Amino acid sequence: MDPSIAWWPRSHKDAGIRLLRAAETNEARAVRRTLPMLLRALTVLTVVGTTLAGGTLTAAPVRADDATESRFFDGVARAAFERGHWAEALEAFLRAYRAAPSSSSLYNIGVCAQLAHREAMAFAYFDEFLASPDADQSLRADATARHTTLAARLALVRVESDPPGAELYVDRRDLGSFGRAPRTLGLSPGTHQLEFVLADHTSTTVAVTAVVGVPSEVHATLPPHRGRLTVDVTPATATVLAHRGDAETPTPPGQAVTLPVGTYSVSASAPGYRDASVEVRLVRDADDHRALVLEPLPARTGRLLVTTGEVRARVRVDGRAVAEAPARLEGIPVGTHQVAVSAEGYLEWTAAVSVVEGRTAFVAVTLIRAR
Repeated sequence: MDPSIAWWPRSHKDAGIRLLRAAETNEARAVRRTLPMLLRALTVLTVVGTTLAGGTLTAAPVRADDATESRFFDGVARAAFERGHWAEALEAFLRAYRAAPSSSSLYNIGVCAQLAHREAMAFAYFDEFLASPDADQSLRADATARHTTLAARLALVRVESDPPGAELYVDRRDLGSFGRAPRTLGLSPGTHQLEFVLADHTSTTVAVTAVVGVPSEVHATLPPHRGRLTVDVTPATATVLAHRGDAETPTPPGQAVTLPVGTYSVSASAPGYRDASVEVRLVRDADDHRALVLEPLPARTGRLLVTTGEVRARVRVDGRAVAEAPARLEGIPVGTHQVAVSAEGYLEWTAAVSVVEGRTAFVAVTLIRAR
C-alpha cells in the first residue's frame, strides 16, 4: 500500500467507486432529453488494489448548454479511474468541471488529486467542496476526514487578492487551478510561487515559504488593465459621466480619461436638453472616441388670456408688443412676465404675471381714462 494513502479505511471485496447520478433538476432533465445515451444509469466500478475512503466517487451534474463537453470528459475520467490512471482521471475531471462546475466534481477532483499524490490540489478542492452550500451531505464526512488529514501534513497559507476572485496557481499553471481567492491553501513545505490571475487585470506572482505548523498569509493586488475614453458632446457645457456598477467617473467633454477596461454606460446631461447615453467597451491600451449630441427639450409654456372690457388695447409682454386685447396668447414661456396694457386716452396698466406650464393665466384689466 502506498504510504500516502495508508490512512484510508479498507472494505473487503466490495471496495470500489460508487458513481452518483446527477441531481434530478430541470437542467438535468433538459440534458436527459437531448443526450439519453450519456445520461443512462452509471454502473459501479471496481478498481483492483485501490480503496477509496467510503468507496465513493460522484458523477457531476451538468448544465444543458455544456452537457456534451462535460459528459465527454466525465466519461474519460471514469474510464481512466477504472484503469488506475489517476493523473489522467484528474485532468479529465478538471476539464469536466470547467465545462459544468458542480460541488460533486469538486469531490471527484479531490479524490483523484490525492491518488495522484497532488496533495496540495486535493486539499484545495476538498476545502472548496466543504464550503459549497449544495455539497452532497453523504460525502461531507468523508471529505472532512480527508481534508483534516491533509491539513495536518501540509503548510496552511491564507491567500487573498484585491480585487477578490483571482484564480490561483501554485508553481506552474499546468498543475491546474487551486481555486479562487480568498481561500486557505495547503502546500508542501518549502518555497512556492503563487500566481494570481483575474480577467482584465495584470497577473501577479508572489513567493511564499510554507512551513508545516506555521500558518502564513499572502495578499496580492492585481492592477486593472486600462483604456482611454474621450467623449465630445453638444452642448459643450453638458456633464458627462462614465457609469460602471455603482461607480461613476466624471468625463470632461473633449478630454481623454484613463479608465479600467470593461463595459461602461456613458451618459451626458444638460439643462434644457434630453439626456443621452451610449454603451462603451474599453479595451486594454486602446483609445475609444465617442460623440453625443443632446436634443433640446420642447419649451415649457403656458397661456395668457388678457381682456380689457370694451376698450381695444395693445398688449406687450416683457416690453414686446404681442397682440391687441382681448387676446389669447399661446406659447408663453413658463415663469414670471411683465405684462403691459395700454390704449389711447387711458393710463397704462402694468403687472407681473406668472405663467404655469400647460395652464392659462387670466388677466382682466380695467383701464382708467387719463385726465
